[in-house]
Amino acid sequence: MPLRTHRAIRLDPPGGEISRKDLNTLIRRFLHLHRQRLQYLHAWLTPRQRDCLEILPLLLHCNHPALPGYGSGQAPAGVSDYRPSSAARQAARRLASGFDYRRRGTLDPPILGLFLMGSIGSVAYSDDSDLDIWVCHRSDLDSAELDELQNKCGLIESWAAEHGLEIHFFPIDPERFRQGRLDPLSPTSSGTTQHNLLLEEFYRTAVWLAGRKLLWWLVPPQQEHDYREYADYLLHRRFVDAESVIDLGGLDRVPAAEFISAGLWHLYKALDSPYKALLKLQLLLDYATAYPRPRWLAASIKSAVYAGRLDSEPIDPYLCLYRQVEQYLLTQDQPTFLPLIRRCFYIKTRSALQRPAHRAQLTALFQSWGWDPRFPLKEGENRLQRIEQAEVEWRTLNQTLESNYQLISRLASRHNPVPGREQEELRLLGRKLRAALEKRPDKVDVVQLVPEGGLPEAAFALNREQTADGGWQWRLYRGRPPNYHPQPLHQARHLLQVIAWAQVNGVSPPASQWTPLPGPLPLDTAELRFLNHTARRYLAHRWEPPLDAYRRPARLLTAALFVNINAPARPRRSGFEIASERFDPLGYGAKRHVLIHNAEVLTRNSWGEIQVHRYEGLPGLLDCFCRLYEQGGPETEFRVHCFASRTIALRVDGLYRDLKHALQQTPKNWFVLHGGNRFYLIRSRDHRLNWVQCDDEASLLDTLGQHRTDFSSVSFDAQTLTHSPLPFLYRHNRQGKVQLFLRPRGGGVEVWILDERGALYKQDYAAPAKVVWQRYAALFSALDRRYPGSGDVESAWLDGTEGKWRLRTLDLLPPSAPSIEVQVYAEEIPDASPRYTLVCNGREFSSRDLGEAVFSETARYIRKLRLSGTEYPCYVSDIDVPLRVLGLSHPARFHTVRVLAYKRQVEHLLNQA
Repeated sequence: MPLRTHRAIRLDPPGGEISRKDLNTLIRRFLHLHRQRLQYLHAWLTPRQRDCLEILPLLLHCNHPALPGYGSGQAPAGVSDYRPSSAARQAARRLASGFDYRRRGTLDPPILGLFLMGSIGSVAYSDDSDLDIWVCHRSDLDSAELDELQNKCGLIESWAAEHGLEIHFFPIDPERFRQGRLDPLSPTSSGTTQHNLLLEEFYRTAVWLAGRKLLWWLVPPQQEHDYREYADYLLHRRFVDAESVIDLGGLDRVPAAEFISAGLWHLYKALDSPYKALLKLQLLLDYATAYPRPRWLAASIKSAVYAGRLDSEPIDPYLCLYRQVEQYLLTQDQPTFLPLIRRCFYIKTRSALQRPAHRAQLTALFQSWGWDPRFPLKEGENRLQRIEQAEVEWRTLNQTLESNYQLISRLASRHNPVPGREQEELRLLGRKLRAALEKRPDKVDVVQLVPEGGLPEAAFALNREQTADGGWQWRLYRGRPPNYHPQPLHQARHLLQVIAWAQVNGVSPPASQWTPLPGPLPLDTAELRFLNHTARRYLAHRWEPPLDAYRRPARLLTAALFVNINAPARPRRSGFEIASERFDPLGYGAKRHVLIHNAEVLTRNSWGEIQVHRYEGLPGLLDCFCRLYEQGGPETEFRVHCFASRTIALRVDGLYRDLKHALQQTPKNWFVLHGGNRFYLIRSRDHRLNWVQCDDEASLLDTLGQHRTDFSSVSFDAQTLTHSPLPFLYRHNRQGKVQLFLRPRGGGVEVWILDERGALYKQDYAAPAKVVWQRYAALFSALDRRYPGSGDVESAWLDGTEGKWRLRTLDLLPPSAPSIEVQVYAEEIPDASPRYTLVCNGREFSSRDLGEAVFSETARYIRKLRLSGTEYPCYVSDIDVPLRVLGLSHPARFHTVRVLAYKRQVEHLLNQA
C-alpha cells in the first residue's frame, strides 16, 4: 500500500505561533490512526465480540437494568462528550429488545474517557490477547462510588467473558496518576516501578473509545521535555478547553530510580515469559542508556502523526518497538543477541501472518533478516520440540538477562534509587533475579523455553564419565543405546541432579525409557526407574513463589532424601552379603557396620530454587540433617526414599523426625546418636546447628559434662545407650536443679549428677553408698553457702536394669564432717597460676611454701591419718575457689559441674602423688 502523507504540522514553543486549526487537525489525525487500529481488531473478532466491543462505552454511559453491567441504581454512569453511534444502539437493542436510548444531559459525567491499550490493532495481537481498558474518572468520586464503579466494571467483564472476550477495566484517576500514586507491587502489577514507563506504553498503544481526548496529543514531540510548561500554556491561554481533554502527565520528569526498578521488573517477567518480556526489557534499556533524554517510542509515533504519515504500517507500535530495539543492540555492539530478539518478535507476532492486513509487512521484515517467508512458522515449531535447541536458546537468554542485569546495576550505582516503597520493590525483584539467574554447582537449572506439556523425547542413555580434571560427571544422552546421540543433553555432578533437571523441565515424559551405559559404576535399570518416578512426584508441577516470599530469606519447603543411590543394602564379604539378626542400619551386626553409604537430597525452597546436594556416610547424613533443619525448620516437608531397603528409609526418616522433635523442645535440647562404634552429639551453638563426634562412650560422657551457657537437656536416639541409665536420667532432667542419682554397684556406688544447666558429672566410688551420700551432702551444703548461683539439690536412688530403670526419692542427709576432711582453697594471682591452699583436718598446705609439691605433701599426710592403713583414693570434701579459676566470668554463669570437674582434677593430682 502506498504511504499516505499529509502536511507536516509544527507548533511553536510558548509565546510563538500556535494554530487552533492545527490542534484540531492533530486530534483528527490521532483519531484516524486509532480508527485504523480498531478496524484491524474488528476484522479479527467474531460478530458477537464486535457487538460487545461496540457497546462497551454505552454500558458505562447508561446504568440500565436491561443492559449488562447493571448492579444497582447507585453506580456512577455517564461518559463525557459521548454519543452512541447507530451501530452501538443497534447492538444494544439486539442485547435488550426493550432498551431505547434517550439522550440525557449530564453536567458533570463521572467518566472522563475510555481507552484501550496494549497490542490491539498491531501485529502483536492474537487470539490470546486480552483487552485492557482505562476508565478515566473524576477525582471527586468517593469510596462508595468507586466501589460501585468497580462492581459495574466487573459485571461487564464477566458478561464479555461469556462471549469469548477477555476484558480488564482499570479505573484511573488522572490527578492521582499524575502524582504517581499507584498500587504497590503485585504479581500482575508493576506498582510504582513503572508509573512513567506505563504511561509511555499507554501513549504508544492507546486507542480512544469514547470521551475526552488526550492533552498529550497536543504537546509537540520537540517539547516533550517541557511537557508540564507547554500543557499549562495551552490550557491557560485557552488554546485547549480543559473540559475537553484528559491530562495524565508527561514523560519529562522520569526519575532514574524508575528505570532501575522497572528494569528489574521486566527482568523478573522475562524469567517467566521470556518471549513476551524480553523485547520490552531491551526497549527499557535503550531508554535507560540515553537517560536523562531517552528516545521515547511514544514520542517517535507522535512525531510520525505530526509529520502527516497517517498510514498505520510505519507506526504500528510493535513494529516500531522491534526496529528501535534492533537499532539499540547494533549501537551497543551486541549483535549476538539479535537472533534471540528476532525469535521473541516472531513468537509474539506469528498469529499476524494469518491476517492479510499484516502478512505482507511481516513477510518483508522476515526477508530482510534472511529468513524464508515460509520458514519461520515451521522452524519455530520444530526448534521448540528439540530440547538441545531449547537449552541453547536458554543459555543465550541467560547471557542476555545477565548482561541486562549488569547494565541495570551500573545505572543503580550512578543514580542512587530513592528510599521507601520503590527501594523495597527493588530489593524484592533483585532477590527474585538472583534466585533465578545465579549459577551454583548444586542448583538445578530451570529451562523456561521448554513448552508446557514437555517434549517428545522418549529414550535416554545415562553414563558416569570422568572429566579432564579427574572428577566425575553424570551425562544424559538422547536416544536408546547403541544409537544414542553423542552430544550430551545435560551433565551434572550428581545423578539425582540430572534426573531432577529432566523432570522439572518436562524433558522426560512418564513413559520415557532410561538406559544406563556400561561403565565404572554400573547402575541398575530398576533403580533408575525408581529414582525417576519418585523425583517426578516432587517436580511434575512448576511452582512460582508469590512475590511476597522474597521479603524473607529463602527457607526450605520440601526435601526428598534418597539414601544409598547405587549402593548395596548390606555389607559384603568375599562377594557375599553379610546376614545378621541385628538389622539396625546404624549398627548392623556384631561389628556395628553403618549401612548409610551416601545420600542425595532434592530440595525446593520458598524462592523457587531447586537444589541437589550429595553427602557421604553417616557424618554426611548428619551434615544433611543440620542443613535441612537450619534452612527449613520443623515445617519443611521431609520424605526419605531408598531403593535397596525400605528398612533403611524408615530408620533414617524416623531418626530425622526424632531429631526434629528434640530440637523443637523448650528449653533447648541436644540429641545423641550411636552410629557404628562412635557417638554423635547434635546441638545448637552460636545459632548454628552442628554435631560433635565422640570416639567412645567415655568421650561422650566428657562432652556432656562440658560448660554450657544455658540449660540444655539431652535426648537420645531410641537405639542409643540402651544398656545405660543415662537416657532415662535425662528424661527426668529439670532446669535450675542439681540432681544427684546414686546407683549401688557391688560394694561401691555410681554417682550421676545433672546440674542446673543440664551438664553431666559421673564418678564411681568403691566406698559404701551411705558414705558417698554423706560426702555429697556436705559438699553441696558448702557450695550453697559459697556460690549463690547453685541450684537446689534433689537426690534419688537409681535401681533397675536395661530398659527397666526406676528412681526412689531420698532426702539429702544433714551435712556431717568426714573422718578425714580435705578442703581446697585457691587464690587468683595476676599473670600467674592460682595459689593453692589445702587444709586436711586443720593442717594447712600451701603452694606458696611447697610449690608443686603441695599435692604430694597433702596426700602423704592423708595416708598417715588413715588408721587402717588401707590404700584407697583421696576425696575432696569442700572446695572454695574464685569463679575465674573455674573459668566463669560472672556469678550468673555459675555451673555446678565446673566445680565438680575442678574437684575431680584436684583429686586426680592427690591420687597421682
